[in-house]
Parts: sequence; C-alpha cells; structure tokens
Amino acid sequence: MLDRIADLSDLQHGLEVTLARVRLIDDLDGLTGLARRVDNLSQLFRENFSYREDTIAEELSSADADVFQNVVKGRQDIVAQNIRINTLVSQAVDEILALEKSIVVAQIEFGNQQRDAQSKQDGPRSVIWAIDTAKTLGEISGSVASLAILTKDFAVETGAAQTGARQRMVGEINILASRLARLKNLEARHDVAGVLVDYRNTMLGPAGVVEALSALQTSQADQEQLYAEAEAVLNNIGAWTRSSTQRAAMEFRQSAAETSRIVERIRFVDVAFNMCMLLISLALL
Repeated sequence: MLDRIADLSDLQHGLEVTLARVRLIDDLDGLTGLARRVDNLSQLFRENFSYREDTIAEELSSADADVFQNVVKGRQDIVAQNIRINTLVSQAVDEILALEKSIVVAQIEFGNQQRDAQSKQDGPRSVIWAIDTAKTLGEISGSVASLAILTKDFAVETGAAQTGARQRMVGEINILASRLARLKNLEARHDVAGVLVDYRNTMLGPAGVVEALSALQTSQADQEQLYAEAEAVLNNIGAWTRSSTQRAAMEFRQSAAETSRIVERIRFVDVAFNMCMLLISLALL
C-alpha cells in the first residue's frame, strides 16, 4: 500500500504540472510533446485504477484518465483555431490595403477624367458630377479607414463588445457599398467592389473571422469544463492518497502494538524458561 501511495502521489504531481503547462503552451509542436507525456501518465493512471476492489472505486476509474488527454486535445484545437483566426485577420488587413489601393486608382482615374473634361470644356453637368464624385471618394476613404480600425480591434473583442463591433462592421460595409453605387463613370469602382466582397466574406462569411471567433469561444468554454473535470479527478486522487495514508498509518500502529505484545510475551516466556532452568540446576546441585 505504501508503494502504491508513493506511486499515486508522483502520478498526481505529474498530472498537476502537466495541467498547468497546458494552459501556458501556445504552439502545436510544444503541445504534441506534452501530449506524449500525458499519454504515459494516463496509461499509469489506468493501471492503478483498473480494478474496482477498494475505496477508490467509488470515486475513480480508469476511464477518468481520458479527461487529461481531452484537455490536451482541446488545447491543441484552441491553438489551431487561434492560428486560423490570425491568418484570416491578416488576410482581411491585406484586403483593406487592397481597398485603399483601389481607391487611389479610382482617384487617379477621376483626376484624368477631370483633365479631359476641362480640355473639352464640358458644361455645368460635369461640374456637378465632379463635385459629387470627389465627395463620394472622400466618404469611401473614410469608410475604409473605419473598417481598418474595426478589423484591427475585432479579434480582441469578446461577448457583447464583439457583437457590437460586428454590427458596426456590417453597417460600415453597407454604407461603403451604397457609396460605391453612387460613383458614375469610374471603371475602378468595380475593382473596389470586388475587393469589398472579398473582405466581407473574410470577416462575415460562413468560414470567416466572426464564425471562427464564435467557434473559439465555444471551444474555450468546453475547455474550462475539461479543466474543472481534471481538477476534480486530481482532488479525488489526493483524497484517496490522504485516506490511504491514514489507513496505512493506523495499520502500522496496530501492527506495531501487536508486535510489542508478542515481544512482551516472548520476554515473559524467556524469563520463565530461564527461572525454570535455574531451579532445575539448583535442585540437581
């Protein structure tokens, strides 16, 4: 029993250290190495709790080892999701830059058309169109700047703040689309619209940032539940170790008391035997 108590104490310490490290590792390679360590500890766990023949059967079984492996697998999934989200956000940032470049191209095209209109001396209609187009291009630039800020901050928002950020992003995209529709006679607006569609899909599409963040939050909630289950198993191991230590100490004291009684009896018999031998010797003399 003492050997088993020592083994389970080492097992509990190893699982506690591993569980603490799981929360800190943010790369898949590190988690792969940690998974191998957990597999070894889980195998040792199953070997110790494979027989339901004592008090531990009420609280622990070999199946409880699975929770520690699930913790590592869950952490690997979360890290992979974070990597994917960061990739999508980087892609969205690149698309924002592409939007800005497309707007610059539209402004250059607008400037060229203005010079052509001046050389042809077009009438008031061209002046009104020029003013409206210049204003719209300025508004579009402002919308793109707002989207850039929202994109940068979106990945760090959680809960209600993330919902609000998503609503603002949808509103800004819709405003930008309506402003693009007001542009007339500019070929570059088609390029701007195409990039805007790509950006919207990256952020709000079925496999976009918003959906990925929602899945990440669900995974994180599930992971916290796994942590709680693992902590409960560790507490049960600790409770069993303490109770077994107390039981072993009690049995040791009982054994020591019984040994002491046996020793006293042996001493009594030895003294009695020696007295008898002395009396026999005296009688012979």
